[in-house]
Amino acid sequence: MAQLKQQFQQKVETLQTITDQFDTIEQEYESLLGQNKKSTQIAIFEGERGLENIYLNIKNHLTETGLISIKCFSSATLESLSGADERLKTLHTDFLDFLEQKKITVESYLGKGIALMEQFMIASHLDDIRDLPLGNNSTQIWIVGEILYFMIFKNEPYIITIKSQELANLMHFIGEQLGEK
Repeated sequence: MAQLKQQFQQKVETLQTITDQFDTIEQEYESLLGQNKKSTQIAIFEGERGLENIYLNIKNHLTETGLISIKCFSSATLESLSGADERLKTLHTDFLDFLEQKKITVESYLGKGIALMEQFMIASHLDDIRDLPLGNNSTQIWIVGEILYFMIFKNEPYIITIKSQELANLMHFIGEQLGEK
């Protein structure tokens, strides 16, 4: 009977070890699920409504997170200034007015020139980007926290959003390096 009791005790200890390991495995599994939720997310928007929604998304994200600084990389050639729709200009102006009202600073990195980007300029005032081109193949990249907004203005705007902390970190680093030169 003592031997049976000893075997039973060993089985209880083995079961307890498995139970303890299960708790650890369960925690690791939940951690992996949490990491998966933070994976890169990509979305595509187009047209005037898409741009309007993007500006609204950025405003909401800034309000929710309390960010006080964002970055903008943009082409700003004279050629790309033509062809912008007045409604797009209004959306852009309203967005910049929101940034100004909320006292959000914008570090801007502008490729300037006549037909091609021939010069590089760093701007830190909203007035410097109020007249950014919104047509004729101009491009803008906005970095808002961990979200990047790639805007391409052709006949209508196309916007690709990428939510990726790693890519945002890289773009912030590039901006900082450009600012030091």
